[in-house]
Amino acid sequence: MRNNLAAATALLLIAVSVGGCASIRSTKLPQSNNSNPQGGMVYYLPTQQLELTMTVDDKGARLSLAASRAMADVGHKYVAQFRRNHVGTNKFVVKANAEGLLAGELSGSTVGNLGEAIQALAASSAGTRTLDHPRSENKCKENGTYKWVLGPDIDAATTMALGNCGLVVGLQPPNSTPAAAPTGDHLSQGPGFFYRQKQPVVVKVTHTSTDAAKKTTSQDFVFYESIAGAHSPVEFMPVPRTLFATTQWKLSFDNGIPTVYDIDAGGDLIGLFKLPAEVVAAYSDAVAAGFTREKTSLGNETAYLEQLNKLALQQAKNEACRLAVQGGDNDKIKAACQ
Repeated sequence: MRNNLAAATALLLIAVSVGGCASIRSTKLPQSNNSNPQGGMVYYLPTQQLELTMTVDDKGARLSLAASRAMADVGHKYVAQFRRNHVGTNKFVVKANAEGLLAGELSGSTVGNLGEAIQALAASSAGTRTLDHPRSENKCKENGTYKWVLGPDIDAATTMALGNCGLVVGLQPPNSTPAAAPTGDHLSQGPGFFYRQKQPVVVKVTHTSTDAAKKTTSQDFVFYESIAGAHSPVEFMPVPRTLFATTQWKLSFDNGIPTVYDIDAGGDLIGLFKLPAEVVAAYSDAVAAGFTREKTSLGNETAYLEQLNKLALQQAKNEACRLAVQGGDNDKIKAACQ
């Protein structure tokens, strides 16, 4: 009788465990599927373009480069669905903006206390670098603004000539390999959210001009900008599936790009996936702050070396924090992740 009772209890626990876990689950939808037969909230991964602007006035000409606003990549379409826990109290909040990109604070809870795991490791970089160069006498010489859109499918080194303005542009996406394979490239579904991060792109602009004396000169300029595009791998951000544990999680997204990953599962911090080092804001900011032209002055070279030192320290801190969270040692987490 006792054995039968134990067996019945075990079967009950297994049945409840299988059917009772609450979670938000994301599933990739086929590109050919324009509807959403599964129900739930549809969202997309972000994609961006680079916008090169040449402004010509009586003082000369100026070049500037900026990332466009994030748009929906229709080739990466997902649906987020709530899987209910019938034996607990659950609350989930998921938001998307008008473009269909995850935005604002997303959260979920199964009655408990919030403990911060990590915050804002991947804040996006911003800003436009502007460089002056001589006005061309025979190309784009009329006062006005000339614009070109580059990308978003920047997945290999590319060189192109732009109109009749004497500009040749070379694009170089990151050529470094992430330490680990992207977590979302081969997944079609899972408890959590798919996302992309911004990654730096190097843009070299060569301008050739001819003056009134028919003398031709060329100048090279280098820009560094961060965008989310075809060169950005698809990653997966897990959220916990829980039955008995006290769990709360909070995620924040800016146009489909995560900025906060904050989870506490029963008081034990879950193992944190590794955000690629290439997308940490310190990377883009350090490189962008170090360069102004291809041929820098000694002062700029010194500033560049200082930025590289800051970058190395930031990457070491991020790695120490990741290892501490994966090991589950709260003392090390407090020391490394502050």
